[in-house]
Amino acid sequence: MRVRARTAAGPTPEEQEWRAAELERCREDMLYWINQYGWTFDPRLPVGEQALRFRPYGYQGRYIEWVEERYRGHQDGLTEKSRDVGVTWCHGYWQVWHWLFDGACQGLLGSRKEELVDNWQLDSLFGRLEFIIDRLPEWMRPIGYDKARHRRHLKLLNPASGAVLQGESSNKSFGRQGRYNYVYLDEFAFWPDSKSVWSGTADTAPCRMVVSTPNPYDASGLDFEHLRNSGKVKVYTVHWRQHPGKDDAWLEIEKTRRTDEEISVELEISYQVAISGRVYPEWDKLNRGEYPYVAGWPLCCAWDYGLDDDTALVWAQQNPSTGKFRLIDCYQNSQRTIDFYVPWSTGQVTSGLPYDYSEADLAQIELRRGWPGARHVGDPAGHQRNQVTGTSVIATLRLAGIHVNTLAGSNTFEARHRETKMWLRQVEGINMPACQGLDDAMRHSRYPKRSEQGTVEQRRPVHDWTAHFRSAIEYMAVNVPKVAEPRKKTARRKSAWETM
Repeated sequence: MRVRARTAAGPTPEEQEWRAAELERCREDMLYWINQYGWTFDPRLPVGEQALRFRPYGYQGRYIEWVEERYRGHQDGLTEKSRDVGVTWCHGYWQVWHWLFDGACQGLLGSRKEELVDNWQLDSLFGRLEFIIDRLPEWMRPIGYDKARHRRHLKLLNPASGAVLQGESSNKSFGRQGRYNYVYLDEFAFWPDSKSVWSGTADTAPCRMVVSTPNPYDASGLDFEHLRNSGKVKVYTVHWRQHPGKDDAWLEIEKTRRTDEEISVELEISYQVAISGRVYPEWDKLNRGEYPYVAGWPLCCAWDYGLDDDTALVWAQQNPSTGKFRLIDCYQNSQRTIDFYVPWSTGQVTSGLPYDYSEADLAQIELRRGWPGARHVGDPAGHQRNQVTGTSVIATLRLAGIHVNTLAGSNTFEARHRETKMWLRQVEGINMPACQGLDDAMRHSRYPKRSEQGTVEQRRPVHDWTAHFRSAIEYMAVNVPKVAEPRKKTARRKSAWETM
């Protein structure tokens, strides 16, 4: 930009004409505006050098264009990213450009904690927006803009056009009270209310932009992963290798500074390998797709019973032509005595039970009515484990016509682990989405880290939300018949399940 002569009275007519043309060019070309007037801030640099020009790399420019396409097309978008690739700054400039040049702009920005949305510092979303605006030439800021009046906590107003950027932190009612052109959800895999926020913002804006690195450690991360794989949002991946300043030598340095888990999650955008000490990593190799119930095929139901915590059931069928198994359905609930679960096997609700089954429960129970003749397997400890009635679990189920087969010695994890790892080779598919809960549990079941183990080495998995589906799979593995070597095609023979 050429330097223009000024007078004490203000800009010359020539300069006014140039400014008007420059503003129009910036309005028509967002990337031109960013390249000409953009600044960023890197606290890792020496004092005095931390503010530097922001001229987007090629991959950043393409990403900004992708975000704009989602906005113009009224589409939701999800960005999975490595750390430190400039995505947050890209969104900041995209947001300020619309605030400046799009009079209809009404944006809602959110993060998991309020201080990450706005703490008046550069490490917050609004802190970055303020930095961007402060670095613009005064004549480019909106007419009448007064920072003291229009830059408020969790709010940024354009007094000339009425454009507004509003901020909010994660809560179950996020965004429900307003209507916006777009919603920006930063580091969404770490939001404690991610599921309700995503559901609740469907009517809030026609465009929702979700950005995050993976978070494989809790349910919030699962919500983000499910959304990413749902097929209902456009997905964009920003990997560190797209950055021209990062290469294999840079990665080797990072490996000396980060744990394997950090490399996996924060750099390689891994949702599965990220978990250290996984119990069954071979689970990832199983096929996922449509593997529904097939009438006439041998059926097995595995139980892991509990009272103070969850009871889990897993159904599988054996394919007579291959001898291999299909995991077709699963169910889990808690704080219920064992007779609550009987209808899931019989297909009938016993009259007099003090349970209020939901419509979804009744639909699942009705489905089971067409699944006769299952072989039931479970924990041998069920013979001794008493519930509120004072009778054992297995005895209670037997009274309902459900005979649970158990294998002596299989009530310890050590006895089941190897058998399960071998049996998983015999599974030809997982029925999705019916088995989503089972899939999540098996992929995230892990051993405790050393910091969780104390001074005693433990090789038993963490007992958390994953434990009951995992145990049900293990009881199935140690109780079902072993698959024989494939035979040449002959007349069909009965399977081991059908002869028991």
